[in-house]
Amino acid sequence: MRTKARTLGWILALVAVVAVISSALTTFAESRLRPQGSFRVVLQSDRTNPALQLPFLATFTGGGGVVTTSIPLTCLATNEMMSPAHGQWEVRMHHGAPTLFLHLFADVYELGDQHGASKFEGSLEINGSSPLTFGDVKGTATLSFPAGHPCAALFDGPAQFAARQIPAVQPPPNEKQ
Repeated sequence: MRTKARTLGWILALVAVVAVISSALTTFAESRLRPQGSFRVVLQSDRTNPALQLPFLATFTGGGGVVTTSIPLTCLATNEMMSPAHGQWEVRMHHGAPTLFLHLFADVYELGDQHGASKFEGSLEINGSSPLTFGDVKGTATLSFPAGHPCAALFDGPAQFAARQIPAVQPPPNEKQ
C-alpha cells in the first residue's frame, strides 16, 4: 500500500511541475505574440543608394493600436510637414509562424501662411510584417507616398525595418528602494 501511495505522490508532483512549466511558457509566448510598449525603430528604404536610415519611435498598445513619432524625411518641402503615424497591428499565422502585421498612415500637409489653413496633400502608407522571434523585431514593409510627391520617387516600394523595445523604467542606481 505504501508503494502505491509513494508512486501516486511522485506522479502528482511531476504533474504539478509540468503544469507550472507549461504555464510559464504559455505566459512567455503570449507576451511575444502581443507586443506592447515603446520601440526604437529604424526604417531603411531599398530604393535609395546609399541606403537612408529613418529612425523613429513607435508605441504598440495592447488593443492593437500603433502610434509613432514623425519620420524624419528630407524630401519634404520647407512648407510641408508630416504627422506622426497612426495605425493597427495584429498577429496572424503566416507560413506556419506567428507574424506581426502593421498598417500605418502618416498625413502630409502643406503649411498655410499666418492667415490660411494647412492643405492636406495625402498620406504615407506603410504596410509591414515581421515574423515573431526572440530578440529584436526585423521585417519588411512597403511604403506608398501620395502620387506625384517628391518623396514617392525616393521611397515608394520595399523597405526593411528593425525595432528594439525600449526597456521599462528603472530607478536610478543611487535611489534607495
